[in-house]
Amino acid sequence: MIHNIKNNIDIRNTITDSNLRTLACSQFFTRKAVRYTGRNEEWIDLSSHNSLMNNSTIADFNTDVTINVQNQSKVMVNCHIGVSDERGNGFIHLRLGKKVDGEIVWGTSSGITTTRDDELTDPKGDNTLGPNPSSNRLESWDYIFTDRTQSIYTMNPSFVDSNPTNSLTGNHDITYFIRIRIETKNGSTHSLDIGQSHSISSPNRVCVPTILAAYELPVKNILL
Repeated sequence: MIHNIKNNIDIRNTITDSNLRTLACSQFFTRKAVRYTGRNEEWIDLSSHNSLMNNSTIADFNTDVTINVQNQSKVMVNCHIGVSDERGNGFIHLRLGKKVDGEIVWGTSSGITTTRDDELTDPKGDNTLGPNPSSNRLESWDYIFTDRTQSIYTMNPSFVDSNPTNSLTGNHDITYFIRIRIETKNGSTHSLDIGQSHSISSPNRVCVPTILAAYELPVKNILL
C-alpha cells in the first residue's frame, strides 16, 4: 500500500517541458494623470492606434499591454483606474480593448467613436432589457458616478479571456488596452480626469496610478 501511494505521488508530480515554460505576463503602470476636454459621449481607446494621441485634445496615455500566448491559453486581465470630472455629476464608463497581432478585435480603428453600443465580444453588460435600449442603456465593463469634483473614484474590473487569440492557431501577440467614456447630463461638456481628482482647492486631494495587467494562467496536465 505504501509503495502504491509513493508511485502515485511520483506520477502526479511528473514535470514536462511545457510545465517549465515561462508564462506570459505584462503590465502597464503609470503615475501620470491626464485631463481630456471636449470628448464627451465618445469611447476613447487609450491605445497606440488612436489617431488623436499626442495632440492637444488627446494627451498621450497609451495603456497597451502585450503578451505572446498560444491558442487555447487563458489570460487574466486586471485593471485599476481612478477618475473624476469637472462638475461632479458624470457617468464614467470603461470597456476592455484588444488587438491580435495589431489587428483590432475590441475597439475602433480611429481610436474614437460616438457609437454607444456595438456587437463586439468584449466583457460588458446587455442593454436589451427595457424600452429604447440603445438610448437609455450603455453597455460597459465597469462604470462609476462622480458626485464630487474633489474626489477620485476608483474602478477595478477583471476578466479571464478564454479565447485570447480570437481562435487563431499557434502563438500570437495579444494587446489589451483601456477604453473610457464620460456620459454627462443633457450633453453638457465636462472635462474627464484620469489619475487625479479634478479639484485642486486644498492639499487633501488624491492621486492614484493607472494599472492594466495581463498574465497567462497556468494550465496543468496532471498524469493519472
